[in-house]
Amino acid sequence: GEEEKDGEEEKDGEEEKDGEEEKDGEEKDGEGVKVGVDICKFSLSFEFGDNKVVCPETLVCSFHSLVAKADTKSTLFPGLNKKYGRDGVYELNIAGNRQIVITRTEYIENLLSSSHTSRHMRTANNGLLDLFDLDNKGVGLNHDYNHWKFNRHIFLTAMMPLTHSPKPSNFVNILFEEMSNYWIDLKQKDDVITIDIATWIRRFTCDFISLLTTEKQANTIHYYYRKLKNEAITKEMIESEEFIESINVFVSDNQFVFVPKLIKDLPFIKNRVKRLLDNNHFFYKRLEEIVRRKRKEIEYNNNSDFKSKQLDLLTSLIITNTPNDPQPQKNVDPSLLRPMTDAEIRGVMFDAFVAGTDTTVNTFCFVIYYISHNPSVKKKLLEEIKSVFNDDPNRQVTIDDLEKLKYCEAIIKETSRIRPTVSMISRYIAMIELKTLITLLYRKFDVGLVDMQAPLNVETSTITICKELNIKLIPRELKTNS
Repeated sequence: GEEEKDGEEEKDGEEEKDGEEEKDGEEKDGEGVKVGVDICKFSLSFEFGDNKVVCPETLVCSFHSLVAKADTKSTLFPGLNKKYGRDGVYELNIAGNRQIVITRTEYIENLLSSSHTSRHMRTANNGLLDLFDLDNKGVGLNHDYNHWKFNRHIFLTAMMPLTHSPKPSNFVNILFEEMSNYWIDLKQKDDVITIDIATWIRRFTCDFISLLTTEKQANTIHYYYRKLKNEAITKEMIESEEFIESINVFVSDNQFVFVPKLIKDLPFIKNRVKRLLDNNHFFYKRLEEIVRRKRKEIEYNNNSDFKSKQLDLLTSLIITNTPNDPQPQKNVDPSLLRPMTDAEIRGVMFDAFVAGTDTTVNTFCFVIYYISHNPSVKKKLLEEIKSVFNDDPNRQVTIDDLEKLKYCEAIIKETSRIRPTVSMISRYIAMIELKTLITLLYRKFDVGLVDMQAPLNVETSTITICKELNIKLIPRELKTNS
């Protein structure tokens, strides 16, 4: 009886196993059919679609070649820009996402028009934006038009007055003074200071954005200096480096936010998506902690007159649609006539830190690289700085000084044309920050590359990133004395 029972159980087990294998096979066949249908659909829409870009050549790029291979990415766009730049536009398809690359000024001006009638979203929403909680948060990647319009209004109200304010330039002056003193303190016996400028400026821009958006310094420059001095590791130092690293991870791997859902679970993609998702959850948590601290500060100072002063971005976001709001919005969706949640505010702050740090870092590094390889350009830049500051290396750079630095601005624009970092870089405060920073650096130090033969160490995701740029600095007073 037991043998018969065992035989029946074994038979049932085999039938169940066969059934499961058959089911798995059907599921795999179903996935294969779905992939095949998607490929056919893409091919037909690509060949016969109404909105195909008219250009000499349309390129279909595989996900693997553009996302997995940094070497391919770092050389692709400069080569295509050189080949098709005069035509004004060319088209790519990367992992199922249609990419239109614009290379003519008049087309870009139309795209970036601030007209209220322009409702097009500038990034595709067919990837994993919802999984990363970015599809209806912030400004840069937001695809909910009402939320986007609402957030954009607050962002511009808080940030645009700063373009005519001394605040951004003052913050750069203060932070550069701190950072350059650390460089001099870290100097070895000879007069030459050798640093990786990309690493330092990532911390500089993080502190700058923190001051600009919260009026509180993140102290990432200070903690990095203490780390290099081999001081005892503290909790604050660890948290500072983790915050910087979370920005770096998103910037370097953010192409996985745009991966089609169909392929997100493939073996060589799944782990990268999970890593980026875990990183973003950590980053979101840290940003929401900043929001909560600011809320408590506002509640403690509840009697403050918010109408009589220029508010930082975070304060503006927190008091929106509250009794403290000095500029209530009108003609907005009724569902948005309420105070913003911590998660919604975090979305705008996420944009500010990501877009405001690495884009500036990379442009600044590229400027140094190209100036170093063009001695005549460096000579003209130094002559312009001398004409404005009369050999005074210590006077603060003011907003009036920046207006006179036309050649410096031209260098930044030409560098951005030759080696663009990202398609959504700010044109206002970023220019103030870059002009002030370049002026302060070249006014105080003689700047050169450690290795003139080394190519730019870059990688490209949706942003072209300068991973490392080793430079040597000689304080100008030491050079003059020698």
